[in-house]
Amino acid sequence: MRKGLVIPNLFCIFVSNLKTNTMEKLNKDVYEVYYNMNETEVNDRLNKWFIGDNVSNKKIIISDVLCTFKKMDEETQNRLYYEEVNPITLSIFCPLGAKFLFNDDGEELYEMKCQIHSKDDNSYGIWWCDKNQRTLSQLKSIREKIKKYIDENQIINGEDFLRCCIKFGANPDSVDYN
Repeated sequence: MRKGLVIPNLFCIFVSNLKTNTMEKLNKDVYEVYYNMNETEVNDRLNKWFIGDNVSNKKIIISDVLCTFKKMDEETQNRLYYEEVNPITLSIFCPLGAKFLFNDDGEELYEMKCQIHSKDDNSYGIWWCDKNQRTLSQLKSIREKIKKYIDENQIINGEDFLRCCIKFGANPDSVDYN
């Protein structure tokens, strides 16, 4: 089981430009992007999904990340340094060292971490790892269900977020508040 903060150093965020319908790419750390934004910039990005640090070679996906910024309820804010809005990442990774396990059909099994981040070391995170690894397509399907849950809730409660992830197969023993 993995513990701790997992965010790639380079977090590529694609921002929709509504006037030209193009994507602008920002190569910055998620914390630099988010916690240095002013209130107007935060509100412009609130409840929108961004593509994160997606890295692959011809054979495997190394990381496939989606990110959004959401308002938190008071209970969750208290744990996350009293920030009303925080980033949420839904990240699929190849196993540590690209040492894949395989299912009965010979498909590679990936890991996923879903996490509400804070500006420091507290978070609400949980893993699909160890016995909870899934194929890439299975994890993408699960991620869409979690994304739907997040989109349906204007205000997120951290514990409810973790329960949602457990409902969709995350390892309950992997809950990570750091």
